Amino acid sequence: MYQRLQETRRSVASYDKWVQQTRLTQSDIAAAQRQIAQWQHRPRFSIIMPVYNVEKKWLEKAIQSVLNQLYPDWELCIADDASQTLTLNRC
Repeated sequence: MYQRLQETRRSVASYDKWVQQTRLTQSDIAAAQRQIAQWQHRPRFSIIMPVYNVEKKWLEKAIQSVLNQLYPDWELCIADDASQTLTLNRC
């Protein structure tokens, strides 16, 4: 059990290091946005998110993760399967 705990700690530290090394800088983001703006063909991506009785905080986090994407041509389709606990404000 001690070995598993140590391995978990190492993998978390390794992941944190990887995130720090691969996080986009403002310069990276600006360069990507300039390149995307020059594309002659920009396909639209449809992101399908099925939900059922999801907690509001997790739904908001999922939506925010889509909003944070650099690529602008997407649509988010949320399909609720008759949740009893979820109430969405309609736009």
